[in-house]
Amino acid sequence: MPAEFGLQAAFPNPFNPQLTIRYGLTEDAQTSVKILNLQGQTVATLENRFQKVGNHELQWQAADNASGVYLVEVVSGEKSDLRKVLLTK
Repeated sequence: MPAEFGLQAAFPNPFNPQLTIRYGLTEDAQTSVKILNLQGQTVATLENRFQKVGNHELQWQAADNASGVYLVEVVSGEKSDLRKVLLTK
């Protein structure tokens, strides 16, 4: 069981074109993991389902996206976390 809820450091960061995202859940809950642009618009939804307690890992294939700063957001139950990542081409 993870010690705390939230995103761990995404790697590599900066990245091109694949980013690995790791996060920990401290309770079973409906969970979504999204990539947002700096205007808060959803660029990609990587996960949107009920997930169990534990550590989880996803990959984002960003080859079709423009270079720049993006936000990774995980929301699980009433908890959320946000991290910046940089896509370089």
